[in-house]
Amino acid sequence: MFSSQEVRLGQLTSKCEEKDLEFYIREAGEILGIASVFPTSERNAKRILEYVLAQLFEFKKLGQDADVADAIMYDVGDVEEGAGEEEEQMFSDLDEYDDLQ
Repeated sequence: MFSSQEVRLGQLTSKCEEKDLEFYIREAGEILGIASVFPTSERNAKRILEYVLAQLFEFKKLGQDADVADAIMYDVGDVEEGAGEEEEQMFSDLDEYDDLQ
């Protein structure tokens, strides 16, 4: 087992066919160290995928929180004097659009 994770995953991918999906997921979980999170009796494809998806959701959620923090950081505060007139002009045709529907 001196090969890198990427090489071992590549070898596993080359070896497996579509019918071997459950085996592939279990073995990929072993290679990536995910399976060691679970007791031996729970190391199945379903649990491994459940764990990976939960980690992915947490990662995405953290990314969204950062987006909110960035949005707050770039908030310019009060609108400058006269900017309201520009907005009014930009959105003046919304009422006409609503009437079309």
